[in-house]
Amino acid sequence: MSTRGETQKEKNNSLKERENLKKPIPHEEIVKVPFAKEKPEKTFRIGTMLEENHRENLIRLIKEDKDIFAWGPEDMPGIDTSFRWHKLHVDSMYVPIKKKKQTFNDEKNQAIRTKVDFLLKEDAISEF
Repeated sequence: MSTRGETQKEKNNSLKERENLKKPIPHEEIVKVPFAKEKPEKTFRIGTMLEENHRENLIRLIKEDKDIFAWGPEDMPGIDTSFRWHKLHVDSMYVPIKKKKQTFNDEKNQAIRTKVDFLLKEDAISEF
């Protein structure tokens, strides 16, 4: 077996080990708390082992400052889009490698189109 093959095998084993890792299990019950009645889908989680007065104070504080949390670009009005802009700095002496085209089922394609259209509309991404 070549050294390259062994290295690839080690990489594959390492990847499998990472995939088999489980998420940590909380030591207490976790409850979801909505930020606001008008948007119940936006929640935060809090442990139940906190003393009642601490839990209530924490929930009140988070709800009072809910305007600092953002789930997407639509939650950040007034922030200059150039501030959110991302650019890859790639050395021009290296030739890009074209990846094999990925194919998705119709449901996944529709979800991708919907998300991209939303991000384009919100000016979070742009096409060149």
